Amino acid sequence: MGWSRKDLLSMQELDASEITLLVDTAASLQEIASRDIKKVPALRGKTIVNLFYEASTRTRTSFEIAGKWLSADVINFSASGSSTTKGSARRRGTSTAFTWRSWATSRTAASRAPTSTACASSA
Repeated sequence: MGWSRKDLLSMQELDASEITLLVDTAASLQEIASRDIKKVPALRGKTIVNLFYEASTRTRTSFEIAGKWLSADVINFSASGSSTTKGSARRRGTSTAFTWRSWATSRTAASRAPTSTACASSA
């Protein structure tokens, strides 16, 4: 069975076979961490956008390293200091969900937000 979901917002929505697939995939990628050269071409030519509404150095760094090990181009975006926190997006009539969807045209997008509804509305 391959991965068929467009989004993953919660582990609670997964069935046993999907969890097994995630764990097996993670185990196979663990070998990369032990290599001298930590690169595989799985996402070469793809872009990952990491969007963080909350400060999280450890999570942001983990996501960035994973993307780079898979040969992706990684863009990290922090909502602090952006129009999402200054209110200018609201004054222009654009919503955070709309802005996120425009960034999500990349191959993969990851988000960390204070509420699960923020991610769900953008998915």
